[in-house]
Amino acid sequence: MIENALLPDVYDNATMALEAARPVAISPQAMAADRSPASFWSHEINLADVPEMSRASLRKILNSGAIIGAVKRDPARQQQYFLRGELIEFLNDAAMRAFAGVEGGSSLAQLRKVIAAALRPEVSRHVATVLGYLHPSTAEPGFSSQIIMSEVMPEDGEVVRQCLNAASTCDAIKCISSEGENDRVLIGKDFYRVLIAMSQGLAEKAEAPLHGQLPATKTKAVKHQAVASEPAQAKPQAKPTEPAPGKRSSRAKVLISDDTSKFD
Repeated sequence: MIENALLPDVYDNATMALEAARPVAISPQAMAADRSPASFWSHEINLADVPEMSRASLRKILNSGAIIGAVKRDPARQQQYFLRGELIEFLNDAAMRAFAGVEGGSSLAQLRKVIAAALRPEVSRHVATVLGYLHPSTAEPGFSSQIIMSEVMPEDGEVVRQCLNAASTCDAIKCISSEGENDRVLIGKDFYRVLIAMSQGLAEKAEAPLHGQLPATKTKAVKHQAVASEPAQAKPQAKPTEPAPGKRSSRAKVLISDDTSKFD
């Protein structure tokens, strides 16, 4: 039942569910109460904390788990679900079996690690930069894309070369050096899959703000709007002091002296 819900990408879906789960934090008194989850409900998942693009796959797992009694919905919170410890163990085993069953699974993990290291510190932006220069290619088996180095902008050259150099350590690229084609680099299928997976994972993290909090840019906008809505208060102007009756101010004396000098 659960294995069917994890298809077609068993490793990715199992890992996604494990990353969304967190240990249940309740007091021993609440655990003993009938209305609260018992001790075997070891983890919980809040769909509000999961990126929207991953919720459909996660609901498949939760629905299948509910059928076999491994998932229970929190009656107080509609998007909160409790998971039994056995389900967490099964997801870990499924992810491990899927990873071991993929030919070259360890090399894929190594490829992802070296690419991430080469694209730091702005991994998300640099992954998008490299993906933007890829062209489809069926020139040779095992290679699905290509990069034409003459098309790479000077400001992106360092990022693209660092990524290709890292991928070359895992034999994930092939340089074409035939006559007239000395600037073409073939991209292996695994290399492309790693770039796409990294791009999707980083996008999900960026789109998932902390539960109950606004994103930083939105918070700043709200604060700015609140400040702008307050009308500016004019500063009170001081009233001019009038000289006492029978006395002239010093300014008046200066004006009089300036006027009388014209008649000298």
